[in-house]
Amino acid sequence: MSVNPKYLKGLTPKEKKEKKENIKETRKLFKQGKKKEAAELAKKRPIAKNTVPRQSTFTTQIKKMHPGIKPNTKDFEEKTGIPLKAQREIIKKGKAAFLTAGSRATVSSPEAWANARLYAFYIKGLKGTLNFDLDIKRKYKIKFKK
Repeated sequence: MSVNPKYLKGLTPKEKKEKKENIKETRKLFKQGKKKEAAELAKKRPIAKNTVPRQSTFTTQIKKMHPGIKPNTKDFEEKTGIPLKAQREIIKKGKAAFLTAGSRATVSSPEAWANARLYAFYIKGLKGTLNFDLDIKRKYKIKFKK
């Protein structure tokens, strides 16, 4: 099993080994349909302590464009053009990705990873550079709003 090296940056060799084992086990649980157990186990992943926690660039951009906006809400739908059902699908995929593939060493929860994925979907959709979740974009015929 391989883990993206970006996801191990800032961790000690012992923490890297622990994180790899944790990802392997959460993948296994997730594939068995034990999503709650996988999420609980993922919370025990080592987090880089010697790096400064920061928000994703997409989270920062969203907060500048739409202050106070919350993901997975009607308000988000009205301001971005992403229907609530589509938001939920993207967030679900983001949580699954966190559990099965890992995340950067500074990200501590599936929710944070999933929200950043939703924000990236919106920002990249606006810029015309969207290269993931295109099935969701087509399914809901999403027209992004500025």
